[in-house]
Amino acid sequence: MSEEKHRVVQSFKAALADAHQSAQSEWDELKASLTKETKSTAGDKHETGRAMVHLEMEQAGQRLARMESMRSTMLRLDLDSVRNTVGPGALVLVQGGGFLLGVPFGGFNVPGLGKIQAISSDAPLASAMRGKASGDEVSFREKTWHLLKVV
Repeated sequence: MSEEKHRVVQSFKAALADAHQSAQSEWDELKASLTKETKSTAGDKHETGRAMVHLEMEQAGQRLARMESMRSTMLRLDLDSVRNTVGPGALVLVQGGGFLLGVPFGGFNVPGLGKIQAISSDAPLASAMRGKASGDEVSFREKTWHLLKVV
């Protein structure tokens, strides 16, 4: 594996772990606050508060499930393999950053490489890049990227 890809993969794993831990902590805090609530004489006000906590728990649960799904997808990808063309698990370096294909996580910074976008292998941009190699150009939605390196 190239030194750049190693740094990107390590940064990605750390960003994903941080996001997962944050989602888990949020879920745990909401669950604890719900169990601490006791029936109050305020009646409707109390029930409205509990309903809001339930709604927040549902949203936190969805975020946690997304993080777990992304982690599972990442484990199925062979991120350690060097690629010559763009496909799942490839790192595509462009001017000012790049793309890691396979997990729809979003952006994270890698020192010395800039902002890397982790995108789904099925994303329209990934489809436009599929099969391209270092030195190729890809035009997508009125923007052109020169693929500096595919690994």
